[in-house]
Amino acid sequence: MRAEYDARVQKLEARIAELADAQARATKAAENAVQMAVENRKLLNEHATTPLFDAVEDQRGKGFEFHGYLRAGFGLNERGGEQQTFTAPYSLGRYRLGNEPDTYAEFAFVQNWLNPERDDDKPWFKTELMVQAILAGPENYDQPTDLRLREAYAEAGNLLEGRWKPIKFWAGSRYYQRQDVHTLDYFFRDMSGIGAGVQEVPVGLASMDVAYIGSTHPTSSFLESNPPKSTIDVRIGKIQVPGGRVAVWYDYAYSKVNQTTNGVTLPSAHGNAAGVEYRNDGLFGGYNLIAVSAGNGAAANLSPTTQDPTPYWQGSRRFIVSEQAQVEWKNKFSMMPSMVLGWYHTGQPGTGYVRWDAFGARPIYHFNKYFSIATDVGFQYTGQYQGKYGGWLRTVALSPQIAPAPNFFSRPVLRAFIMYANWSDTLKGYVGGTTYATRTAGLAAGVQVESWW
Repeated sequence: MRAEYDARVQKLEARIAELADAQARATKAAENAVQMAVENRKLLNEHATTPLFDAVEDQRGKGFEFHGYLRAGFGLNERGGEQQTFTAPYSLGRYRLGNEPDTYAEFAFVQNWLNPERDDDKPWFKTELMVQAILAGPENYDQPTDLRLREAYAEAGNLLEGRWKPIKFWAGSRYYQRQDVHTLDYFFRDMSGIGAGVQEVPVGLASMDVAYIGSTHPTSSFLESNPPKSTIDVRIGKIQVPGGRVAVWYDYAYSKVNQTTNGVTLPSAHGNAAGVEYRNDGLFGGYNLIAVSAGNGAAANLSPTTQDPTPYWQGSRRFIVSEQAQVEWKNKFSMMPSMVLGWYHTGQPGTGYVRWDAFGARPIYHFNKYFSIATDVGFQYTGQYQGKYGGWLRTVALSPQIAPAPNFFSRPVLRAFIMYANWSDTLKGYVGGTTYATRTAGLAAGVQVESWW
């Protein structure tokens, strides 16, 4: 028994020695891994923002992303001619379904330099580049394509500690604070431009975004240089209220011109703009968004883009009210109703406000997971007090569709469409281009694809 006991003790001691040796090896490996991580982080800090990053890191750390939007289609009018766009004068948008005879695309290329997984405990950096392509007509060759560089910026986050950790920094040219009424193709807020800013700064239970954005206006016939415009944009969002959340924003804009050309004096201008938005995300699987905004002077267009300066643009004013909703019901029915009420004054003495009212809805019935039929109904009224314009435009479109899922925003979507429009006699010659110069009604039919990713 004693001999058997001694043999067991020897085996246990040998096993303990093996475990101790394994632990020592694991500890050494962990130390080596930590040292390697420190060295790799040093290399990343040194090379991540330069092309040398390609020589330091392999493909596993790249985090490349490709995003975009596209639409393309072809249509004919009721006489077999080229499809025309039905848009009312002075309107800022158009009801889109069956009313987009263009090819349009945006391609965004994103490179994540550090922490592409966006781990909360690690800093991250990214660079984004977006190219926009527009083909105005139906030709697929020989016609020049309008190419524009819409985004070229870098962004970083998780650089601070504690309650400031959510803050993000950015600089460059980018789409910024864009919100639209999708079915009307109207951006009631678009602060896109070239500048820099910080986002998601904690303010109590809300968050604040602050940015400086600049732009210029192309030289016109009476300008010798491009007038610059500077905008300071402040937005406080994620304010929780009963039933949803609220955001408020304020802009200050300034543009220095001070030119006298061809006998026309173009003064510098400044302006203020402000707005409030309420969003409820609990509406039958969708949302409801109400926005009110107003601006004057250089900020009257509610955008950093410089307006065409006039001698009276310091007195320009704009007021916009918009509401839209998205409804999803049991994978069978979806809909987006919308409304926009707008008033705009150029500041020109002796003229009144330009008025634009738009009401519409796009209901979609889903036969099954892939097949649906959409209807788009829109009504617009535009008028210029003490002016020659004033009248209404009505549009209705019907579109069988194929999409990957039974909901409103499922993309890509393949469509066939037929669209009818008519307008008041007072708008004769102002809707549908030369094709409908003497008419007050029109028809279009065709096919289209729309996608984003």
